[in-house]
Order: sequence, then structure tokens, then C-alpha cells
Amino acid sequence: MATDFPHISAARRRLCLTVRGFFTGEWRCKMYPIPKEVLIHSCVLKNYSEEGAFGERKLISQTVLSNVRICVYGKAQRDIHSRNVKKCGVLYYDCRNSSPEDAEFMGEDFIGTVVFNGTEYEITSVKYFYGGDELHHLEVGLGGAV
Repeated sequence: MATDFPHISAARRRLCLTVRGFFTGEWRCKMYPIPKEVLIHSCVLKNYSEEGAFGERKLISQTVLSNVRICVYGKAQRDIHSRNVKKCGVLYYDCRNSSPEDAEFMGEDFIGTVVFNGTEYEITSVKYFYGGDELHHLEVGLGGAV
């Protein structure tokens, strides 16, 4: 493969193979994991039991996630009387490079939260992304600070 394109980088070589496969009908597309250089954050995943009648929650488990990427942003909400800025974000969890491998973000019997930089965010959504027929990464939506 390196002899086909000696003057271009490995990333461009992969793209060239994919494009060449499109024209020849030979798909050699391989999904690569998210590089560890990009997965620079760590955080704490907390799972709570469902809220009771009085709004109390009980901590079920607490797990440290490493080699993840978290992008936090502010979301402005306005009404007639005031303006609020709510912190939201996205957590990227790679299925090969992030650990632990058995992390559970959402379930029917528990509520998940993520603690990052001293702020606790509630998990609002989990999107699964596949490369071919195997799971590649997850994008976990983080709602406003709890």
C-alpha cells in the first residue's frame, strides 16, 4: 500500500483506497478508532436509581471513564423576564480506546450523570455509531448541569 502512494500521508492513502474502491467495486474501507491523542479527557460516570416520590435518588454505581472527549458549550434560553445560559455538552466514547469497556450510560432502571471539571451533567441521549457491522463510538448528550 505504501508503494502505491509514497508521496502522501497515511490518512490520504486510506482515502485514496476508499475512492479507488468506489470506482473498481472493491471496498477495502476499514473504520479506524478515534486516536488517543484526541481522547484527552477523563470524567466520572454516576448511575442513580429512579427518583422516588419525594425526588430522592440513590447512587448505584460510580465509574471513572478515561480516554474520552468532552465538548462543553453554553446554551442560551430567553423568556420575557430573564436570560439563562445553560451548560450542555457531548461526550465521545470510543469503543476501542476508551475505558472501561462495559460502561453503561442509560438504562430503564437508572439515571446517568457525568461529572466533568467539578460540574455534574445529566445524560439526555446516547447515539450509537457503527463502522460496518461493529460498534465504533458513542456520542452521549449531556444536558444542563444538575
